[in-house]
Amino acid sequence: AGAPDPGRAPDPKGVFGDPTLELGTGLTAFEPLSDGDSITLVGGIQGGWHLDASVRFDGFGPDGILLVYDAVDEGAERLSYVTEALLWEESVLPETEGWSRVGDRIVLDVDDPTPLIGTTVILRVTAELEGQTWSDERRVIISE
Repeated sequence: AGAPDPGRAPDPKGVFGDPTLELGTGLTAFEPLSDGDSITLVGGIQGGWHLDASVRFDGFGPDGILLVYDAVDEGAERLSYVTEALLWEESVLPETEGWSRVGDRIVLDVDDPTPLIGTTVILRVTAELEGQTWSDERRVIISE
């Protein structure tokens, strides 16, 4: 999937059918996540830490969807920066039904990720199109 083009004016196809949104992981293909699954902490090349995120969706878009990712701990304290991606048909992969967006990152706002290993965090994604929103979240365990 290509990178979104921020210079292109939105031309959404709108909402149709029964909209669905599912948060997962995966760099090259969508991998489902269930509550209680482990997710690998990734050290970035600039010294930061992130979690790989992907979504699968149907019933809306794909042009003009704004995805917003973040992570919080079980006390609702933010653990990440807010990460946004503006989607176009060229930046998603067609699925049997709908599309997937792979290779996104939830970038953690931590200097030392060691205390997060083995803890449960809540990963969230919200998709917005034409003033409507859909959200999904997963409670996952951070692993090395």
